[in-house]
Amino acid sequence: PAMTGTHIPPSALQPGNTKVVIANDGGIYVYDWTANTVNFQENNRGMNVELVMGNTDSMTHSHANINLIGAGLWDTGNVLVDFASTSVNDRIKYVDGGDGGVMALSPDSDQDMVGTSGASWYRRVSTDRGTTWTTMDTGCTVDSPMTDAWALTLDQTPGFGQNAYTFSRTGSSGATVYGIYQRSINGPGCQGTTETTG
Repeated sequence: PAMTGTHIPPSALQPGNTKVVIANDGGIYVYDWTANTVNFQENNRGMNVELVMGNTDSMTHSHANINLIGAGLWDTGNVLVDFASTSVNDRIKYVDGGDGGVMALSPDSDQDMVGTSGASWYRRVSTDRGTTWTTMDTGCTVDSPMTDAWALTLDQTPGFGQNAYTFSRTGSSGATVYGIYQRSINGPGCQGTTETTG
């Protein structure tokens, strides 16, 4: 298939930075730019690759686990792909339903991640590799549900992966309040700065 609308994660698949993951509506491809080869074996595992990686909105790579990537899928939720797993059932894991939004994996633990999904966008956190999710908006003066489904990320600096950052935009009576907030994925409460425009 044509490599249109491709998305590349911010890190390679192995030390040495020779391989990256590319995804499109044809599935998952691993490109080795040193050898100038493309490996498409992920698409031969008996799965619906268009459902798994089609219309990829965001892609994130785990610095804690070099084999783990996450992606937000436009119509089919969020997904984790573990390249170290030999089982098809364990290799692909849907971690959230609905419209897939942004995902961010912690650099300190492959169990910790944040993400958004669904037509009503809420910021959520998982500390058990996507098995359970809880909302992160409690204690923050943020728009909930979100006005911008992509306004959520984790600090990618090793040792600071618990720090989540979000953008908020709320409005009332002709005034719009913009803010950037930081909070820990381990507990409630926010630090932030706001600016009101009329």
